Amino acid sequence: MKMIGCLFPHRRTMASSIARHKRARQGRVATEEPSASAWKFVRCPALIFFRWHEKRALSNLIVLAPANADEARQKLVYLIAVMVADPATPDAIGIANAIKSLKPFEATLAHCLSKRRTPFQ
Repeated sequence: MKMIGCLFPHRRTMASSIARHKRARQGRVATEEPSASAWKFVRCPALIFFRWHEKRALSNLIVLAPANADEARQKLVYLIAVMVADPATPDAIGIANAIKSLKPFEATLAHCLSKRRTPFQ
């Protein structure tokens, strides 16, 4: 378990890991946008930092084991969305690690993904 300070044990939840990756991605996207400000010279090091931060947040999310079926579903849906949004982001090792962490919830996830939903459900 990680410790915040020295007093309180902290377990990183799936929701907090997803939020951390979303913030890192938003920071990178905002830094990549061209700007005509006086801070252009800071843009390159900031972009390097945001790319590293986003990659680290994604790798932490991939190796995080879900605590229950709901967290497993959140992780699966979010990782699918990340792969669809940017196909170059995940690597084969990361996908294999994500599959390993979701393996205990395979039946629940298969049921969730195979549901046919009508527009009015």
